[in-house]
This record gives sequence, structure tokens and C-alpha cells, in this order.
Amino acid sequence: MTVEVVYGSAGEQDEIIDPARATLLLEGEPGSDRVARYCGEAELGRPGPFGYTVRVLPRHPMLAGPAEMGLVTMPVTPAGMVSGDLR
Repeated sequence: MTVEVVYGSAGEQDEIIDPARATLLLEGEPGSDRVARYCGEAELGRPGPFGYTVRVLPRHPMLAGPAEMGLVTMPVTPAGMVSGDLR
């Protein structure tokens, strides 16, 4: 998997304008509580409103790119389950 921070100036609707991305790196190994810490830098660039978000993307040699979700699987629908309703 890849962990990224997406950041940039924030618009009037709190959207990130002209977003930049930076890969975050795993800092040490996860502890006994299985919590992992990722670190990196985001350059503010100029004064004013700023927004950011963190995203986790799949990474596998069989994926065409980071946005492809082709290897994601869903559990088998239990018998009697129709359109999300158990009948």
C-alpha cells in the first residue's frame, strides 16, 4: 500500500485547489497495538487557507495504477440476501 498526503490552497468551498501529493513513509514498525505511524512533509507555499487529506492506496504489481481497485474482493452474499435485505 501507499500512503499519501494530498494538499494545497483551499477554496471558498473548502476544496483543495491545484492539489499536490507527497508520499508518506512508514516510521518504524507497527507496535504491539498494530498502529503504524507515517511521516512526510507538505510545503505550504504561500499564506492563506490550506487544506490537506491523507489517503491510502493499494499497491500491487498486477494493478494498472494506484486508482485501480481490481484486486478488491467482496464477501460472498449469504443465502437469502437480496439487494442488501435479508429475506
